[in-house]
Amino acid sequence: MRDFLAKWGGGLFGVGFSVDDTEAAARHFSKVDVRFEQSGRQLFLDPAATFGMRTTISKHQDRKAVGAIRWTYETTNVVADWKAAADRYAKIFALDASKFSPITSKEYGYTGTLTLFNPPERLDRIEISQISDYNLAMGRFHRKRGDSLYMFFAESDDVQAIADRLTALGARFQPNRPDEAGLGGLFIHPTAFLGVLVGISRTGNAWLWSGDPGRAKRIAKDLAAKRQ
Repeated sequence: MRDFLAKWGGGLFGVGFSVDDTEAAARHFSKVDVRFEQSGRQLFLDPAATFGMRTTISKHQDRKAVGAIRWTYETTNVVADWKAAADRYAKIFALDASKFSPITSKEYGYTGTLTLFNPPERLDRIEISQISDYNLAMGRFHRKRGDSLYMFFAESDDVQAIADRLTALGARFQPNRPDEAGLGGLFIHPTAFLGVLVGISRTGNAWLWSGDPGRAKRIAKDLAAKRQ
């Protein structure tokens, strides 16, 4: 971490996932030839295996949500070859690639896939993004840092409340256009979050681009009804 801070001055260093059985996970990683270090109930994967995504595997523990954030559901890994990354992650994390959801964006200049871990029950995933336009922010980031972590996304039942707090703090952020259920999401600028780009989406809203837009609309309707 010291070397990372000395080189970049801040930003998103690593990502953590939880499993029910870390010993079983360790056996699986050994079976698929992924090197790792183990400390107690945590496994630290060799970054060379995960396209610059420093990864820690921990024993799962249920925790009650605190504050305005319900949970963090996505981390974005910018890569030179999304197909190679998707194939490797399916192998490393024993994922069903048939459940992955393709993504593309001209606005942000990328194409790739969402490695949905357990759909349709949950949104957990790694977003693998291959740059299609190096003139945009994500492309400039990848040109500078290579394959690496780019940002993460979290869910909230009340995105507007977070926007109001950011406004009160004078912090930079970019809200999405509101819909009939209110503010669906926003991006917190790295200058407001220790060099890390953070996305916030309304509960369930990410299903709009994750293979189940009808579900997103139903959840939005329910949330709007609760606020009335």
